[in-house]
Amino acid sequence: MREIKFRAWNSEEKKMYKVLNIAPSDNGNCSVQGIATTLLEVSVKAGNYPEYFDLMQYTGLKDKNGVEIYEGDIVEEDWVLGKTIYKPIEITWNQHICAFCTGSKPLQFPIRWVVIGNLYENPELLDNN
Repeated sequence: MREIKFRAWNSEEKKMYKVLNIAPSDNGNCSVQGIATTLLEVSVKAGNYPEYFDLMQYTGLKDKNGVEIYEGDIVEEDWVLGKTIYKPIEITWNQHICAFCTGSKPLQFPIRWVVIGNLYENPELLDNN
């Protein structure tokens, strides 16, 4: 069973936060609590987050260096059919097949991948794809 974890990007502050807790409440809101250098506490309607606040879920997988892979991460895949390639790929969630994906392929066996950044802090990594 994989661990359920999230992180959050705050585009107003340009900071990534580790989410500590997401708790539903009786009134249809959820409280999201996270921590980086300061405590982030935001109350939002469930499923309708403010534009400046993006949640990313942990895939349950790690790259070849042991770094956790999250939705929105950009990885380099360096092994395809016996050839070395260095093409940055974004990790996304595909709601139609209920799976984390790289492009249109379900995320599997990231043994030879390396997390090189994420969509929010390093969008230029995907510019030439």
